[in-house]
Amino acid sequence: QIRLANNGWFFEMEISDNGQFFESQPKNSGQGMVNIKMRAERIGAEIFFSYEGGFKVLLRKKRL
Repeated sequence: QIRLANNGWFFEMEISDNGQFFESQPKNSGQGMVNIKMRAERIGAEIFFSYEGGFKVLLRKKRL
């Protein structure tokens, strides 16, 4: 699911699925999560990751 919203002073984009996350999955040597966090910081946004009930990414940026 993808949700876009203007909530007061913030724009939010949430992307989620109902997949399962396993701690025992092999670790990749990629920079995926680090890269996403760096890009969010570059545009002045906050980013949150959640693994409850699937995987969720929430990007939140203060509106201009």
